[in-house]
Amino acid sequence: MPPEKNTFNFKPKLVIAAFVCLVAFSILLARLWFLQVVRGPEYRNLAENNRLQTLLVPAPRGRIFDRNGELLVGNRPSFSIELTAEDSPNPQESVRALAELLNLDPEPLLRRAGGSVRRRRFEPRMLLRGVGRDEVARVMAHRHRLPGIHVAASPARDYIFGDMAAHVLGYIREITEAQLADERCRGYRRGDLIGQFGLEQEWEEFLKGKRGVQRVIVNALGTRSGEYSYEPEQPGYDVMVTLDAAVQRAADDVLRQRAGAIVAMDPNTGEVLAMSSSPRF
Repeated sequence: MPPEKNTFNFKPKLVIAAFVCLVAFSILLARLWFLQVVRGPEYRNLAENNRLQTLLVPAPRGRIFDRNGELLVGNRPSFSIELTAEDSPNPQESVRALAELLNLDPEPLLRRAGGSVRRRRFEPRMLLRGVGRDEVARVMAHRHRLPGIHVAASPARDYIFGDMAAHVLGYIREITEAQLADERCRGYRRGDLIGQFGLEQEWEEFLKGKRGVQRVIVNALGTRSGEYSYEPEQPGYDVMVTLDAAVQRAADDVLRQRAGAIVAMDPNTGEVLAMSSSPRF
């Protein structure tokens, strides 16, 4: 008797297998499309932020001159100490080591370092502002013990004649929480300096300038290896006022040991040549 033929049919199983492969391949393609097209810009931005560190460069404020071109308010170099948490394996230990090195209470520094305010990756937090050269030298000499701690140089306000015309010129100070919530202070960040009184406040929009942006390339450990781009800062506009430094100085000297106020004006034009008030801040 001839052997019986095998009548088993593979075709349905092949069709099912092909269908399963087609579905799986379609899911992979859909996922690839979703990651590349729909979420592509987001992931590209994350990758760039991991590779690039953005640094904000403060702009010098505009200067203030008297009617004769004599400088009343200028800028001078100033140093601050900042913490970049991503550059330290243990940011709190770095802050404590800094406090010990400078003989400071670590708690205020730890509060500034661990603030609840959201920040961009690699954005430094201000720990100390206006530090002296001795402190700068000490930090630089022990920087191997202070990962994530670095010294930043920035322009600071220089009132050439001390408290002369203090009520007129005013002063600058770190922006407050109330000012940050004010719509008129849009674009400012915590730690920024802003005019708080007198001409510094009145002409803030012209004096403040525009900060620069520097983007540097970092590796996986946060070490900087090069510069990617740089947008230079733009200094603020200079302002010339009608005050006469010599007349203002004379008015201030008259009120040095007494309380009162003096205003000197040009009777022909109404321009204020001096405006003094005592006691001064």
